[in-house]
Order: sequence, then structure tokens, then C-alpha cells
Amino acid sequence: MKKVELRGKWLIKAPKNKVYDVISDFEQSVKLFPDVAKSMTVLERNGNHLKIEAKTQSSKLGPTFTVHMDTQLNPPHGFHSKNTASITMEDENVTLEETDEGTYFVYKNDVIITNRFLRPLGNLLIGKVALKFWEKKYIAPLRKLLEK
Repeated sequence: MKKVELRGKWLIKAPKNKVYDVISDFEQSVKLFPDVAKSMTVLERNGNHLKIEAKTQSSKLGPTFTVHMDTQLNPPHGFHSKNTASITMEDENVTLEETDEGTYFVYKNDVIITNRFLRPLGNLLIGKVALKFWEKKYIAPLRKLLEK
């Protein structure tokens, strides 16, 4: 199965530790980023290793998907998560890079569409559209929260 590679890098004008505190608090992410996750429950925590169940929706009218996340936190540098849903498998990495201007949020996500009917549309469904969604619904609110 061919993977779709999502890559993005955004500057957040805030200290790295503040950015990390927000992005690693998965329990609060539903309140902070309601268009990204409808619910998020940490099922298991073993140090910096988390097992999370999230409910996501690709659009207001679209179906809700359950995503199982196997996440390794890397304080204060980001996290790595293997995510599985009914139609996709993801290898998601968020790395925070400190700069004089603030913190770069570096996003890498390799997505495999496991649903054979949707696979031919993978690049259309996930490619640039997904990154624009991520920028609007996750990065913009993160900036609004931290860039004061």
C-alpha cells in the first residue's frame, strides 16, 4: 500500500516548553482544538507512553471515526504516535525546534489508506487538503492561544 506523506513546518511565536505543554496535554485538546477531535481519552499511561482513544470527524457533516493512538511523548521536544482507524494507519511525528523567533512546529505524518475503496483517492483526500485543515484547525488556534 502506498503511503501519503504529509509535511508541514510552522513558526509559533512562543517558547518551546509552552508549546510542548499544550500539544502534549491530550486530555485538554478537545477543548482547545474542537474541530480536530470530538473526544480524546487517555486509556493507559506508563510514564511518557500513552494509549489514547480519539473520536475525529473530517467535516461537520462527515462520519465520526475512532482513532487508536499509541503515543510516545518526548518532553519537551514533541511526540511520536502510531495511529490506527478504520480507514487509515498513520505514523505521526511532531518535533519542536527552538529558534530566536519562537518555536518551529515540524509535522510529519505518513498515512496509509487501508480502505481499498478510498485508496485511489488518497492524495486527493489527504494530501494538501489535510495540511490546510491542520493549519486552520490546529496551528491557528495554537498560535492564538500562545502568541500573546
